[in-house]
This record gives sequence, structure tokens and C-alpha cells, in this order.
Amino acid sequence: MGELLSYTLGVGMMMLPLWILYRVLLSRTTFYRFNRITLLSIYFISLIAPFIQLSFGEQSMAVIELLPIEWVVAENVDVQENTISIMSVILSAYFIGLMLFSIVFAVSLLRLAVLIFRSKKIKYEGYTIVIHDKRKLVPFSWGKWIIISDEEYEENNDIVLRHELAHLRNLHSLDLIFAQIIVVFNWYNPVVWLLRDELQINHEYEADKAVLD
Repeated sequence: MGELLSYTLGVGMMMLPLWILYRVLLSRTTFYRFNRITLLSIYFISLIAPFIQLSFGEQSMAVIELLPIEWVVAENVDVQENTISIMSVILSAYFIGLMLFSIVFAVSLLRLAVLIFRSKKIKYEGYTIVIHDKRKLVPFSWGKWIIISDEEYEENNDIVLRHELAHLRNLHSLDLIFAQIIVVFNWYNPVVWLLRDELQINHEYEADKAVLD
């Protein structure tokens, strides 16, 4: 568990400057497909950076040095008992958060599966519209399904269906599953939450553009 926490710290160290660069340079542009690729690239670069070795003659170093977790927690602590105690508290907190967010993610997927299973379904341009009776639930798409209330469906809101269809055709739900998994393992890092939200906002703009086109 200590190695995993140390790795996620390394991921966060790389992700923060990349996210700042994106916010400064690209977040207000309308190149939504390019922005999506950039955001996903930030994830992949951050995930692999701790394993990349740079060579300088006879010396080499990691892009992000993964220090032993004892150094991360308390580099200059002389008393071993204090180091172990602090490390145990941090690792326990990380593990509890990891389990909590894993459960929340799993429960949300289970609730979605139950909703799809219990609702009426019809085919729509190669995908499936799931019509439920929960009026307060905002229309959304996931995997190969468009989930919408019976009231909104009866209104025959073609723009809403086209918007959600654009999400499906662009495989946006796969991006969000990937982003949420990163959140689960890096739950303590605010950057992963901001990056996930940025990706989701970009999805909405990309789907809107598809409808307008």
C-alpha cells in the first residue's frame, strides 16, 4: 500500500503542472476534440512518468523519483517508532478513502444497471433509449444507452436525443470511467477531480457542437 500511495503522489506531481498549462493555454478555446485528446494525454503522461528513466551519460534518474513512503512522510525523523506511527496513520487514511470511493463507484454502477434493467427500452439509430419514470432525473447517456424520463421522451425532444447520441458516438462514457478510476486511486488529490470535471465539461461542448453541425 505504501508503494501505491508513493506512486499516486508521483502521478499528482506530474499532473498538476500539466493541468495548469491546459487551463492557461487551451481551456477557453473551441477545439473540443483536440482538447479532449490533450486532457486524456495528461492522464497518460502522468501515469507513465514515474516509470520513465532519463539517462545522462553514466547516470540515470526517474522523471519523478518515487521515494520510500517513510521519506515522504517524515524524511528526518530520528525515532523509528514515530515514523512508523505517522506512516501507519497516513496509509490507513489512504486505504479507507480508497475503499470508500471504490464502494461509491461500484454502487453507482449497480444503481445504473438496475435502472436500465427495470425500464422500458427501444432502439434508436443503433443504440438503446432507456425510458424510466423518474421525472427529476436529468437525461444522460452511458455505454450504449440513452437514459431519459417518459415525460421528456413523450415531448419528442429530438435535440436532447441528438445531444446524447453524440456522447455515445464519441465514446465519452469510456473517458469518464477511466477518469473516475483515477479519482478512486488519487481521491486525496484535488487536481484529479478538477481534471475529471474539465473532461466532462469538454464532452458537453463537443456534443453540443455535433448537434449544431
